[in-house]
Amino acid sequence: MKLRHYLMTVSALVMSSQVNAFDVEFYLAQECSSCHGTEYYTRSDRKMQSLGALKTHLRDRCNNVVTEKMDSKMLDAVVKHLNQKYYRF
Repeated sequence: MKLRHYLMTVSALVMSSQVNAFDVEFYLAQECSSCHGTEYYTRSDRKMQSLGALKTHLRDRCNNVVTEKMDSKMLDAVVKHLNQKYYRF
């Protein structure tokens, strides 16, 4: 009986975390692409030269023009995604 209750609780937690998961790709498509395309990340004269500069730029500049403001967890997820996909600092 305890095992069944435990499994149901774990299952509910996993399902709720999936529902509330932040979809970075969707966010970028909805928010960032209204100002620029992916060429912004890949151009040869890109302004981002470090992970810190990327995070500062997103927090101080981009967050002022998007409709859905990024909290710290969202910001970290976007920085991680952009770094893994484009920048590779």
